[in-house]
Amino acid sequence: MRPAIVDSETPEMTERGRTRWVRRGLPEFVVIVVGVLVALWVDRWAADRADLRAEDQYVRALIRDVQSDVVEFDSVAAWSRRREAHVSNVLAFLRGEADPHADSLLMAIEMSTWQLPFSLATYAIDELRSTGNLRLIRDAELRRAVAAYYKKMEASQVVLDNGRDRIWRRGEEIHPRVLTPSDRLLGARLAGRMSLAPDLSLPEGYAAPSTDELRRRLGATQDAQAAFGDILVISRINRDVVAQMRLVATEFFADLSSLDR
Repeated sequence: MRPAIVDSETPEMTERGRTRWVRRGLPEFVVIVVGVLVALWVDRWAADRADLRAEDQYVRALIRDVQSDVVEFDSVAAWSRRREAHVSNVLAFLRGEADPHADSLLMAIEMSTWQLPFSLATYAIDELRSTGNLRLIRDAELRRAVAAYYKKMEASQVVLDNGRDRIWRRGEEIHPRVLTPSDRLLGARLAGRMSLAPDLSLPEGYAAPSTDELRRRLGATQDAQAAFGDILVISRINRDVVAQMRLVATEFFADLSSLDR
């Protein structure tokens, strides 16, 4: 028969054990918990600081992109006004309201459909979209402003592209019947645009057309006046679109620049 097992711990001994744990173990436990919480807080603080730096860099990048857009808008508008002046000169000649020098008329015909390549600066927004970092911009109103800006710009870009294609098509209907390849090369040279093709030269024996010859060619071209009229209207519409895009860009730039950083 086995002897009975007797619990030798008395209530007093159990109480003393609890007391020792409270005195020794609890402080250690508290230190560990506090250490973990502090570490988590430091990690969160560091992450927040990194997010703030990234946000600041993205906002600055957006500002640079919008500044670049405004410069582009101004360049496109200036080029459009120059083209419209050339088209207006051709129309005045067709209506018998002007008698320009042959070189001026040839250059105006050639330059009537020339267009300045244009594209938005989207480096910052492309990265924000591809990385999902648009969330780093804490201001909800600013996030909406960013989305609205590029939505408007992209929609306007479609309008500009359509207008540009229409001008090209109208030019393709006119130029081959009015200007020879050598005439067009001379037109580019007269416009100071030979840097686009520095190795090209006029063929030996080439004679530039006279004003009367250009009048004859234009007169033999069906709907020449209507075509140049369309080009002028489309160019003005596109320039108005660019002006609206510039206005939107300047307002968005003001929103970005107003951030207190």
